Amino acid sequence: SSLSLASTRLQGYAQHTWRLDSLRTLTYGVRVHQWSVNGQTLISPRVQYAFTSARNPRVAWKAAAGLYGQPPFYRELRAQAGAPQDQQGVLNPELRAQRSYHLIVGQERQFQIRSRPFRFTGEAYYKYLTDVVPYDVDNVRLRYFARNSARAYAAGLDTRISGEFVPGVESWFSLGLLTTRENLAGDSLSVFDADGQLIRRESKGYIRRPSDQRVTFGAFFQDQLPGNPSVKGYVNFVFGTGLPFSPPALPELRGTSRLTRPYRRVDLGFSKVVSLPTDTPARRRPARLESLWLGLEILNVLGADNLAGYSYIQDLNARTYAVPNFLTRRLVNLRVIARF
Repeated sequence: SSLSLASTRLQGYAQHTWRLDSLRTLTYGVRVHQWSVNGQTLISPRVQYAFTSARNPRVAWKAAAGLYGQPPFYRELRAQAGAPQDQQGVLNPELRAQRSYHLIVGQERQFQIRSRPFRFTGEAYYKYLTDVVPYDVDNVRLRYFARNSARAYAAGLDTRISGEFVPGVESWFSLGLLTTRENLAGDSLSVFDADGQLIRRESKGYIRRPSDQRVTFGAFFQDQLPGNPSVKGYVNFVFGTGLPFSPPALPELRGTSRLTRPYRRVDLGFSKVVSLPTDTPARRRPARLESLWLGLEILNVLGADNLAGYSYIQDLNARTYAVPNFLTRRLVNLRVIARF
């Protein structure tokens, strides 16, 4: 096929911050977007109220709400050939922007442990989505339906604590909880009796979205050589529960409860900073070199088999098999940064 698209986008925003007093702040604004392809004009207002506790100035709260519009891009306009719902690889110039109603509540708290600074941040959010453009994941490719045919929601909690667990270097731990589901118009599920006869077809209702990763955890811990802070090391750990998946060309199986295996990765890193005295005569310093940073990283040191996605194949009996594709098992990275 031969496809072409010419478009013009006009966008702008205005924002104002009103300081009610030394502890309270109100920020509000609006963003406007107009696209020539579908002729849609988006007006997205938002507001945020933040205040610091008078009893404890180290504790701050914020609450935010808004209406957000996400204009489509070319890939969302293009219905992928071979995907469900009779998509034939044509453009849908009438596709509307996806909309999201946001509500976020967060807290930031500063405290000390053994006279060392620490910070806790946490946010709870809920988003109601309309005019959603559903998509499937085929290996690492996103296959859009090119239609505003779903409603969805997302709710979750993000927390993070950071500070000097080791004096002089910052480390952090994070935890995220998420659930996101969508209700696709016109989808259905076949119900069979004990003899394998079709009884009825019923709506699936809300099903898990491809991005529904329930739990994510991260830890980044740094340390330095006693008596020589120019030599540092770190350990980075990432864990995430599995994502739902299903063959993209079989609408009946879309939104099944099958999950990929959890994602887990451990990285190790070491660095050394070589500082050159600035009072050394320029003729004795190589190319006026001020400092040299050497870093050695071993990514995925445990060699975990983390999934990048699945390729789907069918046999002569129309049975579909998911063939896993894996990310790089282990990678050694050497970096050198010179400052002149």
